[in-house]
Amino acid sequence: MKTLINSNVNESTASSFRALIRILDDESENTVQKGAAFEQLVKAFLEQDKAQSERFDKVWLWTEWDGNQNQHDIGIDLVARERDSGELVAIQCKFYRPKTSIALDQLNKFLAAYSVDTFASGIFVSTSEKWTANAEKALSDRKDKPVSRW
Repeated sequence: MKTLINSNVNESTASSFRALIRILDDESENTVQKGAAFEQLVKAFLEQDKAQSERFDKVWLWTEWDGNQNQHDIGIDLVARERDSGELVAIQCKFYRPKTSIALDQLNKFLAAYSVDTFASGIFVSTSEKWTANAEKALSDRKDKPVSRW
């Protein structure tokens, strides 16, 4: 499965995003801090990028979203609401080194959490393009609810 990047994201935006990723990587003290900063970056991108802000009218961190039922770290980092339909999208953000492989066990928590009726679809945002065959198959097998890979 090829990485899915929204066709409305231009090269300048992609280049700026990569530059911000390098800054986060350099300035974060640990993996928890990197992860939290990356979630904030993805949230800001979804809110401020022209194409994404036309798609979504609201984006929450998981901890900000009223529907989280006081559950923490269930595998969903952000929730976005589709502007036109009001449907909710579950979003997982993973800040890994570019050559780190994403394996099925890193996806399972997200896939289980987003499978509830609350979410119409999912997005898996990762800084690594390297996925194991089992992880890719798990995404491609999701016929009932699509998961985009960014």
